[in-house]
Formats: sequence, structure tokens, C-alpha cells
Amino acid sequence: MASLPKTMKAWVGTRIGQPSQVLELRAGHPMPPAPTGSNLLVKISYASLNPADLVLMRFLPTLLPFRRQPIPGLDFCGRVVQAGPDAPAEFAVDTEVCGALSVAVVAVGNGSLAEYVVVPSSLVAVKPPVLGAAAASGLGITGQTATLALREAGVKEGQTVLVNGASGGLGNMLVQLSKGHGAHVVGICSGANVAMVERLGADEVSALIFFFVRRLHVLSLVSRRSTTRRMTPCMPT
Repeated sequence: MASLPKTMKAWVGTRIGQPSQVLELRAGHPMPPAPTGSNLLVKISYASLNPADLVLMRFLPTLLPFRRQPIPGLDFCGRVVQAGPDAPAEFAVDTEVCGALSVAVVAVGNGSLAEYVVVPSSLVAVKPPVLGAAAASGLGITGQTATLALREAGVKEGQTVLVNGASGGLGNMLVQLSKGHGAHVVGICSGANVAMVERLGADEVSALIFFFVRRLHVLSLVSRRSTTRRMTPCMPT
């Protein structure tokens, strides 16, 4: 294995505000420590910002003792360069992985907008071979949220799932995961995005402006008749 550098480049927040205004690329940032337990040291290929990152950068001051020169970023894709002694065998060195850091870790300034990051193996997955690294870097937070939503809703094969906001970041993932569970998917989106949601696999797509006219009576019947098929709503916030 090639030797690792002593320092790395990283984007750091200089003050609170929008990323384009407050982030600076700096060299000479200390490398993360060697991974212990089941942790992994990952060399970042791509990192993605999502709304949670924007909230942290806009409202969490960099003057706090635990946020001096904070590195933002939750989502990432990269390659394992070191694995702790208890890391699962599937995450061997040189394995391409994607995932997301915890909000607590990013809040104290140890995010993914850097060359290297240490992450628990429980927070990553082997990158799907059908996805490029750039696309996979956006799966972390959104993918976890969609998975938890389906788990809480108890989606099963043959059920009908209603996805409100089906063309959004979370919504389009809910459409695809629901189809993967064998559900009949009804998507609601703006008229401009109907074709996209259909391509994602939705069985029925309604433009938002027409939804209540076309579907309100169906929802009423679902709530009254036990013999009517169950519709499980998945509504991204």
C-alpha cells in the first residue's frame, strides 16, 4: 500500500453564510487519524452538499471552539485506503464505497469536503457498479431517509404507495425503491416533471394541480372501506 501524506487539502468554512461565499480550499490540513475498530479511512473521489450542509454552514458559527476551520459535507464516494482491524471483509482496501457521515461529526467540522475522511463502516456501502462515483456521492443522506421512510411505512409487495413530491431528490428515490419492493406507485409532481417520474418507474403520475380533483374521492374510499387496497403515503418534507 502506498504511503499516505502527512497533510491534505480541504474546503473549510471561514464564517457563516452560503458555500460560495464562505468556503476556501486550503492545503496543509491535518490528515485524519488511522482507523481503529471497524472504521475506514476513505480517499474521497466526490462529495455532495445537501440542505443539511447548508443549514450548518449558515447557522452554526465558526467561532465555536469545536468548529475552528470546519470542513463541511455529509455525502461522499471514494476508495478505502485503510481499514480498521474489525472492519467487514467487504470493505477491503481499494473497495469503492459511498455513504454519509453523521450530522454530529460534520457539526464539529470533520466533513467530507476533504481528500480523506475516517468513517464507521456501518455508514457506508459498496458503490453500486451501475453508478458512476459522482452519482453515487449523492446517495448517502437521501438514500438513508428514503429507506427509513419505507421501513416505517411497512411497504410490501402489492401495496399502493403514494409519493408526494415524486420529482424531488427524496421523492424520486422513494419511487424507485417502492417499485423495487413490488409496490404500485402513484407519483405526484409538477406538470413539467411528469415524464421524468414516469421514467423512474411510477405506475401512475398526477400533476399536482389536478391531483385533488382526480384522487380525492379515491382517498376517501380508501379510508372508509377495509376491502379497498391500502395506499401508503410517502411524503418528503
